[in-house]
Amino acid sequence: FRMNPLWVLFFSSLSFSVHAYEQAVGARGTIMCGHEPIANAEVKLMELDTWPDPDDLMASVYTDSQGHFQIQGHESELFQINPVVKIYHRCN
Repeated sequence: FRMNPLWVLFFSSLSFSVHAYEQAVGARGTIMCGHEPIANAEVKLMELDTWPDPDDLMASVYTDSQGHFQIQGHESELFQINPVVKIYHRCN
């Protein structure tokens, strides 16, 4: 098998032209059930990806006794990240 030198040059230049860059995001807030704060609710910061790449968990925290949370995370991606905050709680 003999490879054309032009193909080798093309593939080597292609591999150096693709670079991901670090992106960061954060959120803070208070989780309430009516007028009462929800303590110990799990808050996850996710980065949604398209198939076949699975979604990335960037961070996970729990609310304090007053329902407050602060979360931040980062991810290396080729394109702009698509962050979402997911809240897992029991309200009534």
